[in-house]
Amino acid sequence: MKISSFFKTIPMVICFSFGLLNAGTIPGRWEKLDSQIPTTGLIVFLKSGERINCFFKESDSETLTVVDPVAGERRLQKSGVDRVETSLAVRDSAMNGTLIGFGIGAGGYLGIHAVIIPLQDHDFPSALIFGGIGALVGFLVDRTSQGPDVLYVSK
Repeated sequence: MKISSFFKTIPMVICFSFGLLNAGTIPGRWEKLDSQIPTTGLIVFLKSGERINCFFKESDSETLTVVDPVAGERRLQKSGVDRVETSLAVRDSAMNGTLIGFGIGAGGYLGIHAVIIPLQDHDFPSALIFGGIGALVGFLVDRTSQGPDVLYVSK
């Protein structure tokens, strides 16, 4: 019995979907924090256990300079920082993730399928099914990623 091409592509779509779920901050990298504009609200967690609610001022290779509303300007050694995140939750509509997921699912199916087997009329309903799977993954990723944006995590 021959397995239809529809079921052959399901594992590929699932594999590509896991890449979306693993996106995040790279441990030990400061670029995401360094690109913030001054006055961005931050929560800095030090390795000593201290938590600082502050505003970003500047960053260089060794230090992170923040403005603490209580203590004023503070220069923190980057080696003593455990985690930095934004102080405000990142609000994101689930609609854009759903639409992007649908496009990736349907477009990915059609693109992969076109390389393997020439497209036929009955392939478009299958593309809609894979678009639906992609839309579900996009929706779930958007719903689970709402909260503070993590800008730095130590190794």
